[in-house]
Amino acid sequence: MFVDTSFVVELLRERSTGGKGPATSTLEAIQQVKLQMPLFVLCELHAGVAQARNPKNELEKLELLLEYFETVYPGEAFATTYGELELYLRRKGTPIPLMDLLIATLVKCHGVPILTRDIDHFERVPGIVVERF
Repeated sequence: MFVDTSFVVELLRERSTGGKGPATSTLEAIQQVKLQMPLFVLCELHAGVAQARNPKNELEKLELLLEYFETVYPGEAFATTYGELELYLRRKGTPIPLMDLLIATLVKCHGVPILTRDIDHFERVPGIVVERF
């Protein structure tokens, strides 16, 4: 299962406050599921770290959490799939933000569900399974 940025950000928040929220509860419920992180989620997370008040501290937190996820990179089919999805969404008049489209393309290429709060964007993409946390 792929994780979206919204899931990782929520997990970081919960760990910072010591509370148990929806991300932690979801992790406990799916203990046996292999969690993967699309490269583009990692990019968004690093952009957030760069904008933080204390980037060094946030980077340390992120790096500790990243040990639990395998990062997945685009393969050969990625560019073609991206082009097809972008055209499909544009023709339907339902485009989604670029980073979500990149993430959705990787999800579609690998044929695994994505765990997110951003249901609206990802449900517009045909052929992917969206799981809400």
